[in-house]
Amino acid sequence: MQTRKLNEKEKIVEKELPPNFLRHSNEFVVSNRVKGFTLVEVIVVVAIITVVAVVIAVALYSRRSRVEMDNTRREIVALLREAQSRSINQEENVVWGVHFDNATSGPFFALFKGATYSSSSVVTYRAFPTSVSYSSTTISEGQTLNITFTKISGLPSTSTSIGLQITTPGDAETPENVSRSGSGKIFFDDFNRSNL
Repeated sequence: MQTRKLNEKEKIVEKELPPNFLRHSNEFVVSNRVKGFTLVEVIVVVAIITVVAVVIAVALYSRRSRVEMDNTRREIVALLREAQSRSINQEENVVWGVHFDNATSGPFFALFKGATYSSSSVVTYRAFPTSVSYSSTTISEGQTLNITFTKISGLPSTSTSIGLQITTPGDAETPENVSRSGSGKIFFDDFNRSNL
């Protein structure tokens, strides 16, 4: 291979060329080496990000459903205790109770005053979040349950359990029970059935 010296004209042209030009013998050609990502690399990265985002979203949504069920359970316990306390204290000289309704339009529970439930006797009303429902073994769809407490003693009219479950599609149904014993104690099921 012979090397030859560049004349003045060729030296000037070579200095003016951009860096992606290569010199081959007497001709200048454009280099086809471009810095960047290939389409396959971009698609792989987007796919990985999508999979990670979906896994995180499902985990967060599942956690939210569990938190909503725990909050509903705590609200039921609080309302039962409030009804019992108001009956013991003979507030407004009536018995107090909690109405549980598994209506087709959406389950709810309500604090009421008087011996029987009516919409005019409701003091506090709580609708369930969409991801929580009554367990069908405790209150079937369209059914109701009233628990009232006697004045002074605060004993409940019935000893029962109220079952709750997560109803979000894709989540395993995890039942929770709020129970009222004949002695008036309220407790709910968790790993070791804590007595409240």
